Amino acid sequence: MEVVEKEKILSKTQMKKLAKRKKFEDSKEEWKEKMRQKKKERKEHFRQNPNEKPMREKKIQLKDIVQKPKRFSIAIDLSYDEFMTGKSISSLCSQLMYCYAANRRIEQPVNLSFLNFKDKTAERLAFLHSNIEKWDVILEKKSLEELNLDLFVYLTADSENILTELDETKTYIIGGLIDRNHHKGISLERAKTLNIPTAALNISQFTSQMKSSKVLATNHVFQIILNYVQGKDWESSFFSVIPKRKLEEGLESSD
Repeated sequence: MEVVEKEKILSKTQMKKLAKRKKFEDSKEEWKEKMRQKKKERKEHFRQNPNEKPMREKKIQLKDIVQKPKRFSIAIDLSYDEFMTGKSISSLCSQLMYCYAANRRIEQPVNLSFLNFKDKTAERLAFLHSNIEKWDVILEKKSLEELNLDLFVYLTADSENILTELDETKTYIIGGLIDRNHHKGISLERAKTLNIPTAALNISQFTSQMKSSKVLATNHVFQIILNYVQGKDWESSFFSVIPKRKLEEGLESSD
């Protein structure tokens, strides 16, 4: 008895992938020919203009980077591993990498520290970036309790104190926690327990139309402060970070 194999039915997603691949295959030779022609023209150009030397990009090495002056200090407290799942920890690591990259790109970076850099989040981040020891970040293995608490101000949305200006003598702490809405007030309680002054970004002043929680993701808080340090005012710093949809729907962030 002859068995006839049923024709495999492709999903819309699979059909799109096949169409995309076919388009790529069809244009690949054309792209190669275009590159060959471009290389040929470039070679001919420099043959006819021997005094004009081709520019070559120099790879920037870590040792070549000039340390930029830093006035302000931001620390991210990595003491909340027990309140997060493995997936949340991975999300937090993505936010930490964003903070590091954003700080490297600007003219006036801040002193960035990761506190309590010794548990699950630290292990995950070190796994993702084996050269993390070379980052321009202070990897502080001590927990907050072991440090000089007089130097810190803890940023938390639940604080009654509004942050209006940055003090160069203080280090501002951002809690490294995903799904903070499920642990409301946890960073404020931590700061109170340690007797650390607290402050909140004045989100309500600029985003009164937001209907729900005003808790921001760790990287959003960091970017807002970074924008402010660059000489911008608080209002433009907020609106350059907070998506318009969040202003309309309210923040349901996973910070």
